[in-house]
Amino acid sequence: MLDETYIIELIIDSRENRLDPIKQSILEEWSKKNPSLRESLDKALNEMDELASIKYINNRKPNRDIIIFRSKKRRVFGLIKNGLGYAAAIVLIVTIAFFIQNSDNLSVTSINSKQRAISGKDVVIEFSDGTSELANRNINNIDQNFIITKDSLIVSSSIGQSIYPISVYTPSNKIFKIILPDGSAVWLNYNSSINFATEERKYNREVNIDGECFFDVSKEMNRSFTVKTRLSKITVLGTKFNVNDRVGEDASVTLESGSLMVECNKLINNISSGEQLTYSNYNKTVVIKEVDSQMYTLWKDGFFVFDNVSFKEILRELSMWYSIDFAIDDYNLQNKIIYAVVKKFQTIDTVMQKLERTVKFTYKIENGKVSILTSEE
Repeated sequence: MLDETYIIELIIDSRENRLDPIKQSILEEWSKKNPSLRESLDKALNEMDELASIKYINNRKPNRDIIIFRSKKRRVFGLIKNGLGYAAAIVLIVTIAFFIQNSDNLSVTSINSKQRAISGKDVVIEFSDGTSELANRNINNIDQNFIITKDSLIVSSSIGQSIYPISVYTPSNKIFKIILPDGSAVWLNYNSSINFATEERKYNREVNIDGECFFDVSKEMNRSFTVKTRLSKITVLGTKFNVNDRVGEDASVTLESGSLMVECNKLINNISSGEQLTYSNYNKTVVIKEVDSQMYTLWKDGFFVFDNVSFKEILRELSMWYSIDFAIDDYNLQNKIIYAVVKKFQTIDTVMQKLERTVKFTYKIENGKVSILTSEE
């Protein structure tokens, strides 16, 4: 039986049109089997929507939990009587409290796991029943056909078992490898996520990602492999390629070998080995060009590759990886173009020393902040 907490999250996500097809199917199947409970949950959430629309609540943070609890006390206990467990009812309050606090930028599905990954140091692996594991120890679960280590997740197809999607979230300063049920390999870059099904009859070689991933897809002539992002849909049979689709940036697909089809803004584009497709979210245009694909995939091997990029862009990348702030006032230095390959998993001080020899600047690290002081040129 699916965990009630997970169902609540799916319903909230569905109301925001954020469900991927796999999770939408799960919610529909559960709703058919539990129509009265689904109706009760929808009613409770409707009342919460009304509560969220009252502007003064946003200015009363110290009392917000009390307001939510008092106004919905009867509703929550009514749900308990209808079969929703007490613990799940408490989670409903907490979940919807988060909804009110983040109504301008909501992403509720797997919110706990995503937050833990972003704010922590460990990769978070979440299962469809709402349980999760941190990838900081070795776990070998024969019954559910997965093996977790600090650096990887191996998932075998689960014939006859009702194991639904798995979601994986990486924090800053982490790269994580996943072996999918069909044998395809995926590397997740930092602050990225992937969602995929595991049950044999439901696994259709389709994944949903957010952030940056490198794929080494096993070839199957009878089943294509599909990657869905915010801005694109990528279809292949078997190949190696990199996908980068982060919020606030242009999306790109870089092909190392083989060929693939990319659908952006309802237009289908074919790219070949050594080509990169870039999709501008600003003006909705697609550009395809030849590139050195290795320069865009070395991150999975533990390298920063800065190829013809500005110093400002480099500092932005380092800021996300190390979760540290940078301050730089020299406009000319900000826009200086740099070529460099630097190993990851070093201290920020070590990386800055190497860049300092290339770019010729001075810096200091103080109170969790790196200040670029002067250019020595």
